[in-house]
Amino acid sequence: MDIERSRFKNLYYFIDSDSLRNHKLILPHRNMINFSLVRMKPSIKLYREIPDLRNNLSFFGKTKNYHFYIESIITNDFYKNHVLGSNYSRSNISGRISNAFIKMYNKSISFQFGRSPISWGSSSRSSIITSGYQINYDHILLQIDLSEFSYEFLTGQLGSEKTTDGEKINRYIAGHKLIWHVSNDFVLGFGEMIIYTGVNRGLDLTYLNPFVPYFFSALEGDEQTHPYDNANSMIFAYGKYGYEKNASIFIEFIVDEYQVDNTGIENALGIKIGLQNEKIFFNKKISTNVQWTKIDPWTYIHHGQYTSWQNKGHSLGFLYGPDAECLQLKVIVDVFDDLFIRSEFKFLKKGTTYLDTNWNNVYGYKLDTSFDEYTLYDFSIIKMYRKTIFEAGLSYMPFSNTIAFNNNGQFPTRNSAYLQISYLLDKTISFN
Repeated sequence: MDIERSRFKNLYYFIDSDSLRNHKLILPHRNMINFSLVRMKPSIKLYREIPDLRNNLSFFGKTKNYHFYIESIITNDFYKNHVLGSNYSRSNISGRISNAFIKMYNKSISFQFGRSPISWGSSSRSSIITSGYQINYDHILLQIDLSEFSYEFLTGQLGSEKTTDGEKINRYIAGHKLIWHVSNDFVLGFGEMIIYTGVNRGLDLTYLNPFVPYFFSALEGDEQTHPYDNANSMIFAYGKYGYEKNASIFIEFIVDEYQVDNTGIENALGIKIGLQNEKIFFNKKISTNVQWTKIDPWTYIHHGQYTSWQNKGHSLGFLYGPDAECLQLKVIVDVFDDLFIRSEFKFLKKGTTYLDTNWNNVYGYKLDTSFDEYTLYDFSIIKMYRKTIFEAGLSYMPFSNTIAFNNNGQFPTRNSAYLQISYLLDKTISFN
């Protein structure tokens, strides 16, 4: 199935396709219409010194022409920044409405308004263009399906920041994407995205036009350049080819900065290449996902007022930010219908520039090319019993924001065993 079209009217496109816990539990509702579901999911993860306590309360539903989804997450104070991108807590509790949107559609047009993950690229949730693992933000998303081609327009508002004088800096994001459905097994995508900011700045009509490339606004002198260059744009391309059933290869490529002439300024590029498939061995389904990612040191970073590729202390693109190279392997084995083995390994090289590094990509600057190497892993056994999920494992997988930003190494440097227990309380309501 064409992955782009599968997202067009699909209520579950925002769920990580690699997430075993979510994928298996949503299947009973996949083909239902004219229904709504209220779900509460409390969980506890006994992990290192401080337990990770969470409670998800969600409400979603679907009819023939629209669907909606609302989800709130509550967690304990220690994990608020890592899970919610929030600095607020009260009585050791922090919470946020992480999803809240409605999506309306007919045969060829889809309109979405609200807050949800935006994943543009071929690698579902781990795109280097804009990743589904980001902290969700409010947006409008327009999708037009023209048979062989599709088009998407995005405009949204990121989390605000403040100057040293306490003035509010509004941050906005916008994007255009054109998708060519070469066949049911082959998709190519091309587009551009921009982050623009400013003190008390409002929505800019220049970036609200769904058909005028952002490049022209710079040529015509419509971008704000004084006292700060407050527009950070990039172009991208991606492709995905299904070479056999349940098996595909994909590539993503981003251009943040490219020097045609020998200016002494570094290029700022990024690339991801991956392969994913499902195979049956000895009557056991084995799902594998292999990805290699390379992000240049100055990619995502910009010299405007909070115009770098981040939102609420988390990366909008590659999870580990700029100046990184990563080889990732994920394997899930379906031992039985309710018993699974999951393993994930990441071999990461991380350099000396981060999403909060001051931009200094100028002629004559000598970049520190040293890097640290990390072997990250998460191995677990998952058992599902009715509405209860048990997961036990061994992990050294620090929260990605502790690596994407310069935390001076302040993230766990040792592995940890963990036990996680989740329980689902569901109430389904059918309507005409």
